[in-house]
Amino acid sequence: MNEIVLKKSDILPVLETTISGANGVIDLSNVTGTFFVYKQRFSGTMSIRSGTIVSATSGLVRYTWTNSDNLSVGPYFAEWRLYQTGAAMRSYPSDGYLSIEIVSGLG
Repeated sequence: MNEIVLKKSDILPVLETTISGANGVIDLSNVTGTFFVYKQRFSGTMSIRSGTIVSATSGLVRYTWTNSDNLSVGPYFAEWRLYQTGAAMRSYPSDGYLSIEIVSGLG
């Protein structure tokens, strides 16, 4: 599981992930991506954001945090949901989730 740690209200670093499977990097040609984030141990609404395919042939996707994300302090799970034209949705990572921890700042 990949872990990302951000301080509350930080919008950097940009989250970049290479999508790969058992046979290597996944070609993301004709794919759109959505980034899902939801708080662990909370049965509330997911935060659903549009992701960017940076390099289709390299499997590189990006999510740029914005001020409107405003996640509260605590642990989160996240995943990419990728939709290929005429095909079903696939989630990555397929063996779990990205782990995001939002920590409080000093002030």
